[in-house]
Order: sequence, then structure tokens, then C-alpha cells
Amino acid sequence: MNITTRLKIVSFLQFFIWGSWLVTFASYLFNTLHFKGGEIGLIFSALGISALCSPVIIGFIADKINNRKLVYIASHFISALFLLAMAHSHSITLLFIMTLIHLMFYMPTISICNSIVFEMLEEQKLSSDIYFPKIRVYGTVGFIVAMWTISLLKLEMSFYQLYISAAASIVLSIFSVFFISIKRVNTSKNKKISCQNIIQLFKKGRVAVFLFFAMLLGSVLQITNTFGVPFLQDMALAPEAKGSVFSAYPTIFLSISQFSEIIFILLLPILLKKIKIETILLLSMIAWILRLGLFAYGDFTSIGTIALFLSMVVYGCAFDFFNIAGALFLEKEIAPEFRSTAQGVFTTLVNGFGTFLGAVLCGWAIELNTVEGIVDWKTFWLIFTGYTASFTALYLIYMLFTKHNKAESM
Repeated sequence: MNITTRLKIVSFLQFFIWGSWLVTFASYLFNTLHFKGGEIGLIFSALGISALCSPVIIGFIADKINNRKLVYIASHFISALFLLAMAHSHSITLLFIMTLIHLMFYMPTISICNSIVFEMLEEQKLSSDIYFPKIRVYGTVGFIVAMWTISLLKLEMSFYQLYISAAASIVLSIFSVFFISIKRVNTSKNKKISCQNIIQLFKKGRVAVFLFFAMLLGSVLQITNTFGVPFLQDMALAPEAKGSVFSAYPTIFLSISQFSEIIFILLLPILLKKIKIETILLLSMIAWILRLGLFAYGDFTSIGTIALFLSMVVYGCAFDFFNIAGALFLEKEIAPEFRSTAQGVFTTLVNGFGTFLGAVLCGWAIELNTVEGIVDWKTFWLIFTGYTASFTALYLIYMLFTKHNKAESM
């Protein structure tokens, strides 16, 4: 089995684990455990809390002991055990704790997976710009397959979705034992890994700005991940949804977003050669505005379905142009010996601070717009359309200011 095939399988399983429950778990909490919006927001805030520290700490440990493979395998195995514990937790407190511990071990594997891919490509002298998107796209395929599996088995409102996720995590651990092979990075005495050196790496102006706005985009990503499926399920109950093929399988309909990801991931290598990373980030922000705005006017009427479909299409640009491009950006900006830590910081900011902010905001907004159990979804999505538009305007001002300063200095 060649190196790219092995890495594609690793990427597939890495995101199959997440896709098995991430977008459908809120439906289980809403409809089966009957949790309120704020309680669901609290559960999903575990994504942010866990990512605030664990990717950096575990990434730092992986760099320090110079054994990413061991850390990766152990983290997946432990996270699988707590997925099973989540399946049998029914109180808000216990479920929050089990979810938090699971994510403390799962979240770092995302960034370590990126590091392993970059390292194995580097060993074979394969260009990361060309091969990383082709490998990472299998992660998106894995996410789609997981969503379809849960939907076709009608497990959106069942804890068995967590069993499937745990099984995939154990399979990935076993596969990694035999098929991941990375050499240890040679670190010289004057390049010892320390917190001070890592902080210095992120003092680069363009890196700091990119990470700040990527964090804000992470909060928007969390909002659609948490309430995308419940929103579509609510729309499917409306009288005009009768007879709609899309309303029968809302999770599968939402997976069009991931199909869009595949297209935009494959476009990235071409665009990165012609467009600066700052412009790509701006395109991501504009796509997020469209994603949320189209959700606001979406339903299962003929026109509303078109709006929903277009929202799924722009998702690929919205997600890939800050998340996948960000991983590639840091790979070029950060020295190899700090690779896992750098990717961990990126995961912490996007899936940590960003996710926590998004979970708190969407939990608050859903309760604010719920009257007698009925959610005003249009207002909900418009609130976050305005939120995204506001920091997009701030970023545009930053870009124009930087361009003006460069012109004056010439």
C-alpha cells in the first residue's frame, strides 16, 4: 500500500469519527433527551473548552517526545472509550463531563493528523501544496459517508451514532499502528522546543491576523454545525415540505455542503498559486455571509429549497478557504520541529476559542428566538449573518489599510 493511499485512509477515518455525531448530536439532545437550547449550547461548548488547551498541550508533548504516532494512537483509543461513556450519559452534568473528556483527546488528533500527513509527504519529497488537498479531501468524504450512514440507519435521534463513531476510532487506532511510519525530526541544541520559541513564531503580523479572523470564522462554523440539522428538521415539519425528497432526509441534504467541500479543496492548490492567503480568507468570510443569509430564507418550498441548496454550495468555499488553507499556510510559515504545536495552536483558536464563542452565542440566540417551543429560525440566522458581516467589514478595512501603507512605502 503506497503512502498516499495510507494517508487517504487515515484522513477518511479521522473525519468519519466526527461526522458520525457532530451534526446530528443536537437532534439527539433536542428530541430524545429533551434538552433546552442553552443546555445544548453548553454541551457543544465542550468542543471549544477542550480545544482551548488540549491541542496545544498534546501537540507540544508530541513534538517534545518526538513521537507523534504514539500520541495519535493513544489519543484515539482513549477518546473512543469516552464516546461509549457519552452514549450512556443522560443527565446534563454527566454528559457534559464525558463529552469534554472525549474531546480533550479527540481534538488534538485533528492537528496531529495534519502534522503526520505533512511529515510523511516530506519524507517522500512530495509537495504538500499538491498532495495535502488530495489527501484531506478523503476526510470530507469520510464525513459525508458518516452522515449518510447515520441518516440512512435513522440514528439521528439515537445514542447508537456514538457507538459507530467509537468503532471507527478504534479501527483508526489499529490501522495507525501498522500503516503510519514517520521518522523523528532532528532538533539541534539551539532549536529546543520551548514555550518562548513558540510564542516568537506567532509574532509574525500576517500569521497573528490570519489566526485571529480564523478564530472568528470558527465560531460561525460551530453555529451551523450545531443547529443545521435541527433547523432542517423543523423546516421538514411544515405543510409545504410534504412531498419534498430533501425534507425526508435532512442530514443527507445537509451533506451537499461536504460535497461542495470536495470541489473547493481540489481548487485550493490552483488558487494558492495565484491568490494571496489574505484574499482567500476574505472569500471565505463572504461565503459565510451567503451561507447564513441563504439559510435565513430557506425552507422546503421550491424557492426556499433553491436558497438552501445554494447555501450548501457556498459552504465549501466558506469552510475550506480558512480551515484547509490555514493548515497549508502554517505549514509554510512554521519550522518543521514546531509543526504539531503550530497546527495545535490553529486548532485551539478555531475549534477552541471560536467554537466556545459560537456555542455560547448560538445557545443564547436559540433561546432568545424560541417562543412556546417554536424557533424563529429566520431571525436566528439573520443575527449571525450580521455578526459575520461585521467582522468581514473589519477585515476588509485591515486589508485596505495594509495595502495603503505598502503603497506609501514604495
